[in-house]
Amino acid sequence: RPSRPRVDQVSAAYMVFVAVLRRTAGGCGLKVPRRTSADLFMRDAHLKCVSTYLKPFPPHLTQFICFGSSSLVQRRRLSALPAAAAGAAPAVDAWAERAAARDLSAAELQVQLDLQAQQQSEEEGKAAAATTAVEEEEVPLYGGGAAPHVAPAAPPPAKKVGLHALRRMYESGEPLSVLTAYDYPSARLADGAGADVLLVGDSLGMVVLGQDDTTEVTVSQMVHHCQAAARGTRRALLVADLPFGAYLTPQAAASNGVRLLKEG
Repeated sequence: RPSRPRVDQVSAAYMVFVAVLRRTAGGCGLKVPRRTSADLFMRDAHLKCVSTYLKPFPPHLTQFICFGSSSLVQRRRLSALPAAAAGAAPAVDAWAERAAARDLSAAELQVQLDLQAQQQSEEEGKAAAATTAVEEEEVPLYGGGAAPHVAPAAPPPAKKVGLHALRRMYESGEPLSVLTAYDYPSARLADGAGADVLLVGDSLGMVVLGQDDTTEVTVSQMVHHCQAAARGTRRALLVADLPFGAYLTPQAAASNGVRLLKEG
């Protein structure tokens, strides 16, 4: 039985073979073995692989394989440069001519373009900083004739809504806006929103105090919440309820009403 070749013999016969692409004078590429003494291609090479040794590579494909780019791609990159780099056009054109003449590789061209862009960016930054420094006006801390800072004028206070204003709005058919407010925050928000009337209702017993109904609310509690709502009201008319039991007699109703007006 014939003996099999040794592993080192197979490696010497197959693994040492290296093919390279060499450029000719016209820029075309030829696929040849690195060792000139070796065969043109491996003996068991496929037919498609053999054809690559017999057909020359075009110049643009040769440059792409050798340098990772072609002159056409390099020219497109140069044409895509921003207009701010117009001052560097002669140098860029020289690089393009060298790259087209295959004297400059794509990597070298990219390095040159990056350096040029960095220099251009630094020059633009310096120019912008100089312009900003000229435009900025120095304001002395003390004196020096500088104009004092004047705060913007506050808007005039809104006119307080009263009974006459409400009657006029009612007679003219203008809608009236009435909202409930139990404390300072709700009164401040409702008044700022433009409500005409704010009502401190005895429903605060259930909404705020957690009571079962309105019959448990006292006059003192109503006075307390009217005071808080009054602090947040600037324009709207503030109205309050007399709680249950506060108006059993005319004298009690008048007395409790006066107390709400004076203390609330």
